[in-house]
Amino acid sequence: MGGKILYIGDDSLQGAAGYVGGVMNAGGLPFDHLNSADTVDTARLGLPRAAIIISDYPAAGFAPGAMEAVAEAVRAGCGLLMIGGWASFHGLSGRYDATPLAELLPVQIESQDDRINWPHVCLVSKERDYEILDGLPFGAPPSIGGLNRVKVKPDAMALLSARFFRPRAAGGTWTLDPVEEHPLLAVGSHQAGRTACYMSDFAPHWCGGLVDWGMPRVTCHAGAGTVEVGSLYARLVTQLVRWVARA
Repeated sequence: MGGKILYIGDDSLQGAAGYVGGVMNAGGLPFDHLNSADTVDTARLGLPRAAIIISDYPAAGFAPGAMEAVAEAVRAGCGLLMIGGWASFHGLSGRYDATPLAELLPVQIESQDDRINWPHVCLVSKERDYEILDGLPFGAPPSIGGLNRVKVKPDAMALLSARFFRPRAAGGTWTLDPVEEHPLLAVGSHQAGRTACYMSDFAPHWCGGLVDWGMPRVTCHAGAGTVEVGSLYARLVTQLVRWVARA
C-alpha cells in the first residue's frame, strides 16, 4: 500500500509535532498532519496511506467508524505506529485499551493510567539487533524521561527497553541502583500491515536526552517551525518510520 504517511497528533507542526514532522521532512518521507484539535473521520482516511502514526492523540478524537477504517487499512498493508505520551496508549486521556486499535498493536495496553514519569536516570537498552536499529551505538545509550507502561504481546518482539535507575552518593562516588525495566520499542504485524509501538515520546519532555543524541546536530523544518536534533535521534526516528511504512 502506497501513499503519504498520515501523522496524527502531537499538537501542531509549530509545536511538538515539529520534531517527528521535521525529521520526516529531512528524511524525504512525505506526510499529511492532523493537529491534536482535529477530528479523525473516515473522509480523512480515504486516501491510500503507507503508514499511520498516532502520537499523543486521544481515542476520543476518532469519529464513529474511523478506527475501523484504520484497522481495515492495516489489514490491507498500511503500517501503524503509536508513539507514547499522556494521550497515547491508556495514559491520562489516551484510553485506547478498549478500542479496535488495541487488537492491532504489538503491545497490551493497560486499563488504567499507565504513565511513568521518572525524575532520575532512565537509559535506553537494546534487546536485539534489528534493521530499525542499524548504525545506532547503544554502548553509550541516551536517556529518556518517562513512558507508558505496557506488556509486549507473545507474537511481537521487543527491540528496546527502558532501564530505570536511582542515583546514590556514597563517599564521593555516585552509584546507579537499578529499579525496574519496561519495554520501550516493540514491533509486530497485523495481517499485511507492519505495526510498532514506541512507549516514550519523540518530543520533550519524555524524550529527555534522546532528542540530543548524536553529533553532528541536524536542523529540521516542519511547517513554519524549525527544530534542532541529534543526528542519531534523527536516524532512529527515520529508520522506525521507514520500516513501518515499508519506505
